[in-house]
Amino acid sequence: MWLDNLIELKKRSGMSSKQIAEGTFMPERTVSRIFHRETDSPTITTLIPIINFLGGSFEEIFAGTKAIVG
Repeated sequence: MWLDNLIELKKRSGMSSKQIAEGTFMPERTVSRIFHRETDSPTITTLIPIINFLGGSFEEIFAGTKAIVG
């Protein structure tokens, strides 16, 4: 699942949700909800800055998934 890939990327980065929020200029609660699986479908405009900040790629996160991006 794509979220497992994103969580793994966060673990590899060693960053907290607070650090990610500060680095992406997003509310900490938004970032925290994503990583605690409290939101079903965050928007791609929310995910891309997080992925980029963590040094990942869209392709890496969504590889092998059947996610529909519209």
